[in-house]
Amino acid sequence: MNARLIADEGHRNRLTAAELEKRMGDWLAGNYQAVLFELADVPAAYALFRPTEDGVYPRQFFVEREHRRKGVGQRAIEILWREVLTATRH
Repeated sequence: MNARLIADEGHRNRLTAAELEKRMGDWLAGNYQAVLFELADVPAAYALFRPTEDGVYPRQFFVEREHRRKGVGQRAIEILWREVLTATRH
């Protein structure tokens, strides 16, 4: 998903899949947390963020192309805010 996010953004980052996997692992081993959103047990979106003293720093948010413009992103953000970030702040 991270590679598709990079492609969709038109970013010049040319890390390989293995390099992206390592980078994500490093982030998750540090202060970052990730949430994977699924529809019918199929990954549809993800969010990567880290708690800060002032709240939350969102690093990445991605919705798979086939799920865009269907309310999936909006629903994922609602769940992220209500169920994940609220628990992170307490």
